[in-house]
Amino acid sequence: MKHKIMLIVLTLTVLAGCQSLKNLSPTEVLQNSIEQPDQIQYYGESETKMTLDDDYEAIIKTKEWRNDDKLRVELDDGEHVSVSITNGAETLSYADDSQHAFITDLATGEYSLTEPKDEMDNILEELFETHTVKRVGEETVAKRKTFHLLATPQDDSNETVYDIWIDKQYWVMLKMAFKNEDMHYKMEFTSIDFKPKFDEDIFLLEAPPGYETSTINDSEGKESVSLDQVVEAYGKDFFYFPTNDDFKLTNINREEYGELGSEDSFVEYVFQYEKDGEPFLDLSIYPKEEEEFPFEFEDDYSFEVRDTTITIAEDTMFLSWKESGYVYLLDYYDRDITVQQLEDWIKAMINTS
Repeated sequence: MKHKIMLIVLTLTVLAGCQSLKNLSPTEVLQNSIEQPDQIQYYGESETKMTLDDDYEAIIKTKEWRNDDKLRVELDDGEHVSVSITNGAETLSYADDSQHAFITDLATGEYSLTEPKDEMDNILEELFETHTVKRVGEETVAKRKTFHLLATPQDDSNETVYDIWIDKQYWVMLKMAFKNEDMHYKMEFTSIDFKPKFDEDIFLLEAPPGYETSTINDSEGKESVSLDQVVEAYGKDFFYFPTNDDFKLTNINREEYGELGSEDSFVEYVFQYEKDGEPFLDLSIYPKEEEEFPFEFEDDYSFEVRDTTITIAEDTMFLSWKESGYVYLLDYYDRDITVQQLEDWIKAMINTS
């Protein structure tokens, strides 16, 4: 589901992150005097090693081809190879353990590629409040000169220290390592060529022979509806956030997944909220009668509301709970939102009765 995908994406962002010195912008921390080309091209090979709780180890070998807004990535985990190809407007993905490929129409442009310098600057800004960054040297990775950055936590609430190596000329992250109680992680490019010669068909959105290809439209299955239409579908026993001093309700989407009427079909209503004209919260609601609930968290911050226990796992940027036969999935986009604010807002939710 999209919320699991969001959690994975968020985790990767955190793993890649660090922060700038407080009196300098992230770009100024790197002190790069070489202008990055308008168009970035490279072919690179890297290896990622992850160890979880000392009893699980994964080694993933990656090949990347990039030509400006086109990108091809091949991941090999030792058992299967998966491929993702994007041309800026659509993405094709498939794996060698399936005969099915998927083309995603990126109608919103949400997943379009960014320049490495912009991406690195965004990453540095993202964790500005949690780590302090020092430039500790200039070292060689994959025969390239790099800036070596050391990011250390500002307080005891975060134990993870990051080492990051960034290409001095092209700003591509060539190496990153961190270690904490739960995970040992290391990603390193073993080779990279910034003046590659590509085969003409390397970025074609074509699956191998014998594969069945399906198209997933980014806006397909979505319909803007009114609150009255949600009440007509669900009755008056669900809760939602009213417009308040902190944010306002701007839209409600009815979203369908799978073939309607089939056993795996799925319908949810997504309440979208904005603050100062920018996306702020998404509240997804769907009925669920079964007792089993797969999204509960086991630790971090918990509170009681309307005879329901809600647990917030900090730094995940989403939370979920089951209440009165409905599942609520809350995605929020501002890292400055506190757990106390979330508790106050959830307690102030209303129903339509």
